[in-house]
Amino acid sequence: MANEDLAKLPKWAQEKIAVLERERKTAIDALNEALDSQTESPFYIDDWVSTGEKVGPSFKTRYVQAYKMCVKWMGVVLTILPCKNDGQRRDGIEIKWEAIGHRDVCQGIGAVPTAFNTICIPAQSALAAGKES
Repeated sequence: MANEDLAKLPKWAQEKIAVLERERKTAIDALNEALDSQTESPFYIDDWVSTGEKVGPSFKTRYVQAYKMCVKWMGVVLTILPCKNDGQRRDGIEIKWEAIGHRDVCQGIGAVPTAFNTICIPAQSALAAGKES
């Protein structure tokens, strides 16, 4: 709202808007401080969040403190684990997938290349219907 439009409002409305703007700025500052003070880890979530600090969403990174991450989606569990060379594994990233409820059994789940450096791990229902991608 432009300053000249704000000046036309009743005093109580101007004060209410000022309070809301201060609360919004305090919330944005608290969010950014929390994000800035995070401990980095191999796992994080990048997302566009509508915080109100600018027009449109702001790009934010949230770190997750864990030794592995799992994604559960449509009957499949994907596990991602950073690996150090320990005699059994090489340095790198281990990725494994399984059907929910069938630990260590593939149950027909596979990886389908879909683009450069990209795979899809289809849901069991998609595989059963013959829709791999």
